[in-house]
Amino acid sequence: MIKNSLFYFSALLLVGSLSAELKQDQYIELLKRLDRLEKQVIDQKKQIQELNDKFDTINTSSKTKLQTGPWAKLNKKMSANEVLSILGKPSSIKIHKALHFDYYYGKGSTRGVVEFKNSRVFSWKQPNL
Repeated sequence: MIKNSLFYFSALLLVGSLSAELKQDQYIELLKRLDRLEKQVIDQKKQIQELNDKFDTINTSSKTKLQTGPWAKLNKKMSANEVLSILGKPSSIKIHKALHFDYYYGKGSTRGVVEFKNSRVFSWKQPNL
């Protein structure tokens, strides 16, 4: 009986130590995996930042193109006279109602337009140059 108990105790110690070694190996493997994942996240954050920087550069340059010249001076709620003093005489005028009209600058698909509602600038589209 004592021999059997000693055998079982030895077996339990052996299994326990193997289990501890396995757990330690698993723990080390998990730490390595965590380290790899952290590096991947850092790399992805860098890539995202680079893409955002490129987007900002593209977005800023296109806005700069659109907002150069006299069209950049327009603001909502300006009067028709203020627009005339900035853009000059329009190529054509379209009247929708007494206080709703459009000034067109240029011709065809490249023309610009200033839309007035209640005799004030409501919106505008700069000509495609």
